Amino acid sequence: MPAREGTAPAMVAAVAEAKGEGFGATSSQMIADRRRRFMREAEEWVSENEGAWSYMVRTARVYASQGRRFGMQELAEQVRRRDFTDSHGRTTKVNNNHVAALARLLMAEVPACRQLIERRTGAYDSLIG
Repeated sequence: MPAREGTAPAMVAAVAEAKGEGFGATSSQMIADRRRRFMREAEEWVSENEGAWSYMVRTARVYASQGRRFGMQELAEQVRRRDFTDSHGRTTKVNNNHVAALARLLMAEVPACRQLIERRTGAYDSLIG
């Protein structure tokens, strides 16, 4: 179906205006806001999924005692394969958007994991006290 006459120039003008107003800076702020939101959501997940989180912490401590390198995604997959429930009685789900934030929370709780846990970016590091 052909576009209505006169719509395309309005779209081009809107995009050009967005780029001209420092869209890149806004994008960086949006990314930072999203990371803070994911960290907050990960902290909420931990408090609502005590059994799954305890399992992750225990497993990380065992790995640390063995000097074994691991990734948070590995722990998330292990939780997915087990029958954990959250504080509302629902099956525990791990959102992949929260895995990096959960890794930082785990390193704060089990400092021995800092040198063993694989991580790609330090985006969440500044959000942990």
